[in-house]
Amino acid sequence: MKFDLSKYNVFVAGGLGDIGEKIVEVLLNSNANVKVLYSSKKYEDRSKSESKNNFLKILNTDYSSHDKLIEIFKKNSQKNMRNCLISFVGSGKMEGEFPYTRKEVQRIWDINYFFNRNLATAITKFLSENDAYNKEGKASHIFTSSIASSKNVNAPIDYSAAKGALEIFIKNLSTYIAPKQRINTISPGHIYTPTGTWGLKSKNNKKEVISMINKSVPIARLGKTDDLTNFYLFFLSEFSSYITGTNLVIDGGISAKQ
Repeated sequence: MKFDLSKYNVFVAGGLGDIGEKIVEVLLNSNANVKVLYSSKKYEDRSKSESKNNFLKILNTDYSSHDKLIEIFKKNSQKNMRNCLISFVGSGKMEGEFPYTRKEVQRIWDINYFFNRNLATAITKFLSENDAYNKEGKASHIFTSSIASSKNVNAPIDYSAAKGALEIFIKNLSTYIAPKQRINTISPGHIYTPTGTWGLKSKNNKKEVISMINKSVPIARLGKTDDLTNFYLFFLSEFSSYITGTNLVIDGGISAKQ
């Protein structure tokens, strides 16, 4: 399926991670203008070597500040375009063991729920008050959840709970911002990236990963970033113009087997 996103100005939160980086590449190849948002200091060096591509900007921000996010969207949105947001902000890596400390639980909820809540409310509030930045009233936003929100895949309990809360928040928010904005979530399953959870597990204990795949994944392999990219573009585009408040599961059949 060919996507032409030349009318789109897309903010990608978490766009310097493995999956986010791939989405940015695909968006640029689909003629979109892209604004990558990041907050982690580990990306400072990469942001300083910003691409010379005129369609790409890399912006540092603070996901914990609703006001700063409003300002980011205000300064970097483009008039007479469809300003949209894709968020990959999240992490399932928890420190320590269950039951985790209150501080660690708060950290994981901040990353997976509250930061995304701030992003969602900031972009939708800005666009609802500024029609000139929402061409034809067709803005679309996509947030990244996880199959752990509804399936026991041995993910940390508090991570799973935070993702579940994010899904119901986005579902309900969709009714507040319709019909001029749409918003959905995507729940990936076990996706392989070189520096991600399954990349590290495959490197450290390949036999265990193969055993898990044979036991749990009907499609009989880990997911790839290419398995996800077209669905993010689908939700951005007019191909999904009648879909909002939905969660799409992309997990190789894991959910069907449980």
